[in-house]
Amino acid sequence: MRGGIRLGTVWGIPLFVDPWWAFILLAFAWDYGRGYRSLTSQPVLFGFGVALALFGSLLGHELAHSLTARRCGAKVQAISLFPLRAITSIEGEFTQPGTLFQVAIAGPLWNLTVGMLLVGGAALLSDGGIWAASGNLKPDEWQAALTNLAQSVGAARTLFSLMALQVAQANLLLALINLIPGLPMDGGHALKAAIWKLSGDRLAGVRWSAGTGQTFGLLLLLLGLTLFVLGAIGGLLFALMGFFITSSALANLQTATLQQALYTVTAEAAMTRDFRLLDAEMSLRQFTDDHLVFSEHTHGGPLFYATANGRDRGLINPDKLRSIDRHVWESTPLSALVIPTAELISVQLTDLLATVIQKLEQTGLNHLTVLSPVGSIAGVIDRGDLLRALGRKLQWRIPEETIAQAKRDGKFPPNLPCWNCWLPSKKPPSPKTHPIHPAPKTSHNWSRSLQKSWLWCCHPSWCRKTAPGGHRGSCCSDRPRTTAPTQSPANGCWPGIWCTARCCRQ
Repeated sequence: MRGGIRLGTVWGIPLFVDPWWAFILLAFAWDYGRGYRSLTSQPVLFGFGVALALFGSLLGHELAHSLTARRCGAKVQAISLFPLRAITSIEGEFTQPGTLFQVAIAGPLWNLTVGMLLVGGAALLSDGGIWAASGNLKPDEWQAALTNLAQSVGAARTLFSLMALQVAQANLLLALINLIPGLPMDGGHALKAAIWKLSGDRLAGVRWSAGTGQTFGLLLLLLGLTLFVLGAIGGLLFALMGFFITSSALANLQTATLQQALYTVTAEAAMTRDFRLLDAEMSLRQFTDDHLVFSEHTHGGPLFYATANGRDRGLINPDKLRSIDRHVWESTPLSALVIPTAELISVQLTDLLATVIQKLEQTGLNHLTVLSPVGSIAGVIDRGDLLRALGRKLQWRIPEETIAQAKRDGKFPPNLPCWNCWLPSKKPPSPKTHPIHPAPKTSHNWSRSLQKSWLWCCHPSWCRKTAPGGHRGSCCSDRPRTTAPTQSPANGCWPGIWCTARCCRQ
């Protein structure tokens, strides 16, 4: 996940920062600077230094995740820092629980280490006096204690020990929060890895860690709302954090459940047999008259495959009709339109849905051919079929309208998850060197284009049937046309071709 402004790269990892961080740093600088007024004449400047140190602590937390993941062989895509959360984007999923545990625990360990070092540094700078001063909770007593410490060890040592202690406290608090054993916290990922290791079931680990995350988030939400009702404005921050944790834990559970389905359901369970096998020796004229004329060759209509001598030869591409003179359609076999099976980007019956989605998204195709082990056409599969199969597996209630829209538009609905986030990195053959199915837009509009440019007229007995588009009317032979691309017969009509809507409505 990326967002915000790119500030460059850190150890080769792109860094994105939300613009709101500028206001957060200024607010921290002013807030911390107020406590330094008795120690320096530039309190806001030193407050800004502490704010930058806090920003660096958060960045170091994410870098610890990133560098550990890189050491384990994962590809880190980016680091994104948001006002209430930071995200390290790692390509794919970890395949071993031990690797996940190492990456999850690296961030909190970084903050614990930094926090403990700064605590020791603050004690050394102040000869231990900063601890006595920090025990005063009232503002007046706190300032008086700082003044006494400054007179004892010096204002500079007191200032820097105080700054170190405050950064240390922030790091230790960040580590403590992230070690909460519930998703989406690092402790939740560590718990997921531990349960995964013990049970051998990754999804079981997700369920347990997501459940604890939801429980903690709800408790934090209730605590924040209670504090706000009692008059503490800061309770809203706790409530907001609780809501974020609860919703993120639920999203992690849903994502893991979807991943499980993608890697268990096969293409055979999702495909349909919405296609027709035709004789490859059939003439192009017979193909257009018997099959293409009254068939809606769109995303939702059937596909045509050619067969000869008992073997499936490939996909029939009607777009190739454009390059063939229709005077020779009677003598040209249907095999002239065939894309051989070996040249199609296809999937096998046993391929998982993750592989199917990957090929659909990377090639931009609307459908894929499903082949049997012997190379014959077993079925076809598109995004609508995938939605229906996942709906059955996960007991989702996906409206048929949504499935039909996915079939028609050739893309998943925008309110469904991003399918590429968890797919394998292996790519299918490149379309540049591996011919594929006809492009979606062309296959969708081919017959409409033919109607407008080539096929103006019809056989007298055909126009009384419903023409494409649902129009009825008298045959255009009753109203001669001379606008065909080549010289037309005396009555202006080409025999044997269906009535187009434009022709019949005149």
